[in-house]
Amino acid sequence: MQKSCDYSVMARKKPHEMRGRIRQEDLPLEKIAEVFRAEFKHEVSRARREQDSPRLPRALQCGHVRNVVLIVNSLCRPAQHFKRSDGQYVRDQRVLREFTGLILRQKKVARLNLERIERSYPLSNLTRDYVEQPLHRLTQLETILATTKGYLVQEGHPEWGERLGAWWHWPAKFIAKTVRDALTLSGAPPPKVHKNAPYVRVVADLLELATGYQPEPGATAAVLRTSN
Repeated sequence: MQKSCDYSVMARKKPHEMRGRIRQEDLPLEKIAEVFRAEFKHEVSRARREQDSPRLPRALQCGHVRNVVLIVNSLCRPAQHFKRSDGQYVRDQRVLREFTGLILRQKKVARLNLERIERSYPLSNLTRDYVEQPLHRLTQLETILATTKGYLVQEGHPEWGERLGAWWHWPAKFIAKTVRDALTLSGAPPPKVHKNAPYVRVVADLLELATGYQPEPGATAAVLRTSN
């Protein structure tokens, strides 16, 4: 049997050195619980002083969190690969913006031509339909482009960021929802969302565990504030 993963070693590796896939047996529930205990250390200390159990996720909730981490790990490629893909995504977005701008410019030209012809010549219904055809076709193309954009640039998830470096937003939100649910079920108060909040640090730690990438605390908090 292969040795279990040494997470202390993983934490010291650079993103492009992280291995791509984590097996379930390499991610014990105790590791998930350890992440919560480390970031909610004040809650743990309070419980010890009061000789009480800390209001942290138990084995069942840690199991749900682990499943999400494994899902993100299986969907997400290593961080360095993500950055390369992210650059392609940004280039695709640029092409779409240019094409959309071209359609808008040509619609403006078609509209001006139509107005000029109407001022100069009386148009029958048949002639009007012919003259208006470029504007109608461009409008149809604009609608088709808007409805198919997701198929042209989608990179595995509808919340994939459009800005360079924003690939981690959807995994962070996905992990955050399960972490928030786990804390709620454990009886903890609603988590605060700021750069020094334990909840935010837990999400960042789990994101790093899943993908090998950990964003700045302030950026993580900003993304989580946009979550439902």
